[in-house]
Amino acid sequence: MSGENRPFGYNSRLLCVDLTQRKHFTQEIPYEVLRTYVGGSSLGGYFLLMELQLNVDPLDPSNLLIISTSPITTSKAPGLSMFSISFKSPLTGLVGEVLTPGSMGYQLKRYGYDVLIISGRSNLPTYVCVTDSGVEVALKCYEAVAGNGMDGASLGGTLAFAIECFEKGLINESQTGGIRLRFGNGDAILRLIELIVRREGFGDILARGSKKASELIGKGAINYAMQSKGLELPMHEPMAKAMLGLGYAVSPVGPNYVVVEHNTDFDFNAPELFMEQIAPLGLTKGFESTDLSIGKIRLYFYMGQVFSFLNVLCACIYASAPVRFYSFANLVNLFNSITSWETSLFEFMKAGERKNNLNRLFAYREGFSGKDDVLPERVFEPIESGTKAGYKLNRDNFYEMVKFYYDMADWDFKTGKPDVSKLVELGIEFA
Repeated sequence: MSGENRPFGYNSRLLCVDLTQRKHFTQEIPYEVLRTYVGGSSLGGYFLLMELQLNVDPLDPSNLLIISTSPITTSKAPGLSMFSISFKSPLTGLVGEVLTPGSMGYQLKRYGYDVLIISGRSNLPTYVCVTDSGVEVALKCYEAVAGNGMDGASLGGTLAFAIECFEKGLINESQTGGIRLRFGNGDAILRLIELIVRREGFGDILARGSKKASELIGKGAINYAMQSKGLELPMHEPMAKAMLGLGYAVSPVGPNYVVVEHNTDFDFNAPELFMEQIAPLGLTKGFESTDLSIGKIRLYFYMGQVFSFLNVLCACIYASAPVRFYSFANLVNLFNSITSWETSLFEFMKAGERKNNLNRLFAYREGFSGKDDVLPERVFEPIESGTKAGYKLNRDNFYEMVKFYYDMADWDFKTGKPDVSKLVELGIEFA
């Protein structure tokens, strides 16, 4: 689209790079798409649904790696220079999404693009160089684990699973290549990480994640895999933080540490400021962290949309409302200042809900339904120590509330599909 018709804050262009063919092309992003999906993982989810084939193997060259930005990516406001990465996850088969800081999103915008879509497979390690003079595809060696695109939270959960399996006698040194796995044995863990990176020996099994590894090990190993839908639980306690546990279960991308704010920020000991910050959402009542009543489900329903729209905006959760520096009003005003739109908190909330429904649609088309929204059985065991020692999350009530959340979201529990009326209301009935 011409410069005079291009919305402020956007380049209105996406760059597609095919590593197999070593080719690239550019295409325009219509205003309607930008206004509807805004940016970040919402744009990523939209392009996944539109461009990715059904039931494609996540490790197939036809899978897409989508890097997307938002209008605030290039702002100088602290904590907001983020960008989003979306793809079909090899661990879960669901949408994988990452919000991360760094200059990459800024540079992508600077050189004229809002979205970068990478497909195909290079026969050598490769990086894509985008400049104001064009796009180059060249060679580069990966030098560290981080350079291999490993998720620290998932890796940590998988390593803990392997160590516990070793300590329980489900695996031994003959399977681990002579590595004696113990908690606290840093040298052994580093050796195991190297095997995972190279997919050699026992590392090839663990590279699949704890769920798939447990299936290969057998002997009840699944009981030690702290995962849901194939993704390892973050290192935040879901047993005494019931809303967090609910988020881990019902999140259509699997348990992610950014699905919702922690319960303790809205319990009876939380600062009054936190409750004031969520009052514009019609939320005025705090709850005990262990509470999982229908009122708590309402709190999660709205707070889940907040964390979702922060992802859409590419805004860091550690800098934004409801418990950090930027208030909802600050974010709305900043976005309007950049785009010249007259957006609102309502539009942000709808953008967050739309993203959640796009991810739910992707999960539905890949065969996931409400029956997959479960937590490991160990989550329902009594807490052994600490201030909540003896407390036990009620399993029956938990899954009743999972179904209640589906009702509130207008999702069919049996099929996992959002109701058509909800899709129409969000403007995504095409899916």
